[in-house]
Amino acid sequence: MNQKTSVAAFCALAMCGLNAQAASQSAASITGLTFTVLSLDPNSSVAPSFSFVTSTGSTTYSVSANDNAIGEADSASHTRAGTFSFTLSQLAQLTNAAAYSSVSSNTLSVGGYANGPQTTFNASASTGANTAPYYYYSSPLNLTLSANSVLLINANVALSASASNAPACGYYYYSCSGSDSASASATAYLSYNYSSGGISSSYTSNKTLSVQANATGGYQNQSYQYDPSTGYYNWVYTNTPGADQTQSLNQSLQSVFSNSSSTTQSATFGLSVLASGVASTSALPGDVVSLAIAAIPEPGTYALMLQGLLLGGWLVRRRQRQG
Repeated sequence: MNQKTSVAAFCALAMCGLNAQAASQSAASITGLTFTVLSLDPNSSVAPSFSFVTSTGSTTYSVSANDNAIGEADSASHTRAGTFSFTLSQLAQLTNAAAYSSVSSNTLSVGGYANGPQTTFNASASTGANTAPYYYYSSPLNLTLSANSVLLINANVALSASASNAPACGYYYYSCSGSDSASASATAYLSYNYSSGGISSSYTSNKTLSVQANATGGYQNQSYQYDPSTGYYNWVYTNTPGADQTQSLNQSLQSVFSNSSSTTQSATFGLSVLASGVASTSALPGDVVSLAIAAIPEPGTYALMLQGLLLGGWLVRRRQRQG
């Protein structure tokens, strides 16, 4: 894969592929990350400020696609120290399943599809620190905020998941042996703990938005019922059709870092997105699912294209004058 592929083009093409009706598909993205700092002291002449430290924490992605029916598998992962420390897109693609992940300076995006018996996909991306600190371990501090200030962190979240074509279950719902499901989630983590000048504050927020889609296979139930017209008990069969499911969510994830002390304080901040799915059936006939990546021309290529267009226009005008 061309590592210089545009992240925006990659995500756009990947999402176009997800519009097709696979047995399961999902996508999750965090975009539009903004930091707004306000002063808690209206009489202060010093402007409030914050620093987003990109040298601490880590940025990572992981993608995997599996097709156990035909023995295919593809996966990739990458981790680098630092928050939002690199820009990269990765695709794991098989004949019947695929997963993608994209990381950039202010965007995390993942997704995939599973389209066939015994197919699965998983994709994740994260930056910063995304879990609460353990007893003997503290997450890396990657935000600093000036004294008497409040930092508002906002990010836009888009989640989608759909599942379809679940296999028929036969008699009774609980006897269903297969499943088609997909899920997507996004998490924002913020934690700080300080004590200064007689002021102490401790806060941890781990906010997660998620969607889950499950396809239900059709099944037949039976019961022994009395028929008053005959005076006998008879078996009565009831057919329940299968049902597809699609879930989506567009919402903001917000976090607040409040520093009411008289000195600069630090906090831990992190974002993550996840998407996964499993299928036991194939897409409907005629459906085509593809996660294509198109390389974006380099600046030098654009220059050559422009020169060619100018030369072509000059030749056309010359021929017109000569005619």
